Amino acid sequence: MSRMPKVNTLLQKNLSEIIAKHLELSSEALVTVKRVKCSADLKKATVFVSVLPFDKTEEVLSELINNRHNLKKFLGRKIKIKYTPELNFRLDKSEKMAEEVFETLDHLE
Repeated sequence: MSRMPKVNTLLQKNLSEIIAKHLELSSEALVTVKRVKCSADLKKATVFVSVLPFDKTEEVLSELINNRHNLKKFLGRKIKIKYTPELNFRLDKSEKMAEEVFETLDHLE
């Protein structure tokens, strides 16, 4: 495995743990870090998350964005890489699209 997939996997695993342990969300929601895409210079990382239930998505995404500096600080303590990347959170829409496909298939029957 080359360097970037290893870094992305490392970031994904550690961010999942940090969010679960250190981020107290105001809503009852489940946050899953689906994937991370780090830039080649390690200075920026896009974190794709999914949120259940879907109606809490905007609220949770806003909380993640507001707490990204604290999350970066925790991440910097856990991993040893040249730079701790700036975190940009994005919604992973694959689960929502899958749900819509299944609903459409159910209506066809």
